[in-house]
Amino acid sequence: NDDIPKKKISSGDSAAGRGRPVAPNNNEDDSSNAADMSSRSISFHQDHIVNCHITNLILSDNEIGDDGAILLAEFLQFTNRSIEELALTFNNIGNRGASAFANMLRSNCNTILTDLSIGKNNFAAELLHDSRTAEGDAAASGGAVGGSTLLANSLKVNTTLESLDLGYVDDETLSSFAAALMINCTMKRLVV
Repeated sequence: NDDIPKKKISSGDSAAGRGRPVAPNNNEDDSSNAADMSSRSISFHQDHIVNCHITNLILSDNEIGDDGAILLAEFLQFTNRSIEELALTFNNIGNRGASAFANMLRSNCNTILTDLSIGKNNFAAELLHDSRTAEGDAAASGGAVGGSTLLANSLKVNTTLESLDLGYVDDETLSSFAAALMINCTMKRLVV
């Protein structure tokens, strides 16, 4: 497999050439919102990425939202064998999507992801009332934590991620990341 060339793909490489992933549209009268269309696109494109040798996937500014982020996190956790770098800035990802990425990072299962850029989205340290919060985080906070805090706590056990770009985080979350980095030995770059 070493003789197979590695590829970098961005949303600009889509079939439409307009910087957005394209999903089949069998209904011309479809009035779905952009976020829904983007999460369907993610699902459609997962099938095409599975057997590729793509190492860098740049999907910034695509409005994938929480549903698309959850699909991507599950793909990275259970299917990914080649993507090392993922850029998801400016995608309207909230606490649910950040929680999915935290669970993926916590699992260390089948992922070779080393670089994640997930800043400039809509998750924060504020409370997340969701039954899908990472185990341990919910118990420590009485059942409610924010996406940034979940990501910080996932670094305590993750051994693959070397670079994480969060854009801006508040002081409370920064303290959570500082505590996680005291334990994490693989993180080389954190952008907050």
